[in-house]
Amino acid sequence: MTKSNYHGLTRSQLFSHNGMQHEIAKVDPYDKIVGTGIMGRAKDVLWENGHVVNTISIDNPSIAVEGINGKSRPSSVVGRSGTSTFAMRPDNEADFDIEKHARKLNGLVDEFSGIYGDTWSQQFITGIDEAEGSQSILVDPESGESASTNNYDNSDMDKLKIEHSQKWSTISKLIQKRDVRKVDRDFFFTELGKWDHHNQMKAALREQLHALNDGLDTFVKEAKSGGFWDNVTLVIASDFGRTLTPNR
Repeated sequence: MTKSNYHGLTRSQLFSHNGMQHEIAKVDPYDKIVGTGIMGRAKDVLWENGHVVNTISIDNPSIAVEGINGKSRPSSVVGRSGTSTFAMRPDNEADFDIEKHARKLNGLVDEFSGIYGDTWSQQFITGIDEAEGSQSILVDPESGESASTNNYDNSDMDKLKIEHSQKWSTISKLIQKRDVRKVDRDFFFTELGKWDHHNQMKAALREQLHALNDGLDTFVKEAKSGGFWDNVTLVIASDFGRTLTPNR
């Protein structure tokens, strides 16, 4: 959902829209396990049963992939068009190892250290490592590109198709590299917004559905050619309607 969709909505209506998305991602109407989502809790259960599992959200964080803190591997966020590695710089500055200094500075602990600063530093270093690992998986070594955008132009329709195609293609690449990532189970979450139409609904939905179909077609083809089509389950959930909480 974009800001333009909020035009003319009251604050309570806006909260309702966000609340619906949050409830669908949680599937925890009584808030029994606060801060967790449906995929994250499933990951925790599989982890307890001896599986090596990861939950990955495409582009943005989501509560859907969050499990109970410390119970299993933390979730990850991967950009649909690849990752940005830390401290990009020209070749003539390669002699200065900024990563080494960043790790050293963020690893310092003294009497002024606190849990928030230490946690931030740990996440910062983890982010550098994960970005470098994801980049090696997602980028095509021959073209240097992370996702194909060929045969598209700059029309609104094709921008939607590019977004959908990149997200599904990124998921496909991550699945194919599961051995490199050292996992035997995965949960992937991607949010495909802009469905809240208050006018020109038929035309707008037509564009959205064509783009979704294009992205799904990309994924199915890559899954079949990659030999993992029979090992994946696609679940699509809509958040249109009342939240689960008021209906309990």
